[in-house]
Amino acid sequence: MRNIVADAHAVDVNCMLGRGADRLWKFSTAAELLRHMDHFHLERAVVYHSLAFDWNLADGHRMLLREIAGKRRLRPCLVATPHLGTAEMPPARAYRAYLRKIRPAAVRLFPNSFCFKLHPFFAGELLEIFDELRLPVLLPWAECDPVAVAEVAGAYANIPFVLLKAGFKQPRHLYPLLQKRDNVFCSTSNFFDTNLLEEIVARFGARRVLFGSDMPRFHPGPPLAVVCYADIRPADKRLILGGNWRRLEGGVRWS
Repeated sequence: MRNIVADAHAVDVNCMLGRGADRLWKFSTAAELLRHMDHFHLERAVVYHSLAFDWNLADGHRMLLREIAGKRRLRPCLVATPHLGTAEMPPARAYRAYLRKIRPAAVRLFPNSFCFKLHPFFAGELLEIFDELRLPVLLPWAECDPVAVAEVAGAYANIPFVLLKAGFKQPRHLYPLLQKRDNVFCSTSNFFDTNLLEEIVARFGARRVLFGSDMPRFHPGPPLAVVCYADIRPADKRLILGGNWRRLEGGVRWS
């Protein structure tokens, strides 16, 4: 396990900092996350802050940026809502400038928890910004409607939509999304089903899958094992563990 993960310069696209009541495997700081990353030979992680989810976006982002300052292995993921020009979110022009200043690795949306529809009518102004920048959007599977994902992925083809924690029965919706929307990707955060990863790679290619652990809610060992011991080529494992994310993050257009 060590060699393939280390050689792939692995990136975990699904990590959180900060305290939260629902964590099972508990740690909360950047220093602790880095220690666990070292133990599992993870080179980088894309992280958001629990405060942006549990309290408010502005404080959560300030806490995140302060916590990871100077830690180049930790890449910021900002949480967003489509309510631009309100007390919650700045106007569109100011938000574009803020994103270009911060240069996050990705943004994360919680449509169900934050009570908005992932639809061009309700979120179009926000999605246009992400489409212009080609900024990856991370979507927990439980937070979104597959029909809405199909619509926005078709309408905003420059956005890489990364679906987190899809597993078991979700392929009945996930497979059509992967087949018909080239800008939809999935993570390994919940791939514990027999041969699920092998089947996705065989049908859609390894370039559509990224590694994610959901630390600190869950231990990274099982999702790493799913990739490391999968019956797929070593080159495909390296893509899943790190290459695919570097390609997506490298495609963001800040200028």
